[in-house]
Amino acid sequence: MANTTLRAVREGLRLTQDEFAKRIREAGERLNERNDCTLRTVQRWESGAVSYPRRHFIRAIEAATGYSIDQLGFDYVAKGGSFWEDHDAGISGVTQIAQDTRIPGHMVGGPPVSLSGIWESRCTYKSSSRDESFVDLSHLVLSHVGNQMTARSIDGSITGGGSLIVKLEQRIQIVTGTWEQKTGDDSYYQGQIFHGAVQMHIDATGTMMKGAWTGFGRDFDVNTGPWEMLRRDSNTRNAGRYAFVPGEQPSTD
Repeated sequence: MANTTLRAVREGLRLTQDEFAKRIREAGERLNERNDCTLRTVQRWESGAVSYPRRHFIRAIEAATGYSIDQLGFDYVAKGGSFWEDHDAGISGVTQIAQDTRIPGHMVGGPPVSLSGIWESRCTYKSSSRDESFVDLSHLVLSHVGNQMTARSIDGSITGGGSLIVKLEQRIQIVTGTWEQKTGDDSYYQGQIFHGAVQMHIDATGTMMKGAWTGFGRDFDVNTGPWEMLRRDSNTRNAGRYAFVPGEQPSTD
């Protein structure tokens, strides 16, 4: 079975198979664990001809990608915490051993295939006119297709009213994009629209994103602050259950 996860990670790094092999060799040099990774080696991993790399490749692959080996789509046979190796590039057909467990690597750790769902957003900013920091909370419906994400606030769920939309592009475990917020008509900013950029890191479980936003203030000064998102529900159809500001009691109407 082809290792589409490893291929997606390589393509996300914008590397050809030959360039990826070179990066793995260079990582091995830095780790004082030289390896002979070649274009053919990478092809065998991605095609599934080799289901798990030999031990001397593992740390170099992790260093080259920023991922644990168990997050890169390899299938392996684990027994008592050890891995069973075969020929020059790894395991290519392992005999089942009693009580061994075959584990698909793409199911172990790492962000899940889809990050769609209901997310709780917590964005901190400082008001220069009030010389005080504030936290905007909201519930967002996030749609994830390919490497593109769009998150929109659920009506009635954002601090002070108004609306928020976030558009992101995913590169492995990093998302980068833009945001636009229309403040509530009755809020301190009285319906003004603010916009800017955001970049966050997705944790290995795919349930949390943490990073920072940046954008212009009312006086055209550049502001920034922390931004965190926590996935509360994986089903976007449940959006109606989150039509309240996080931390407040939902309406019983």
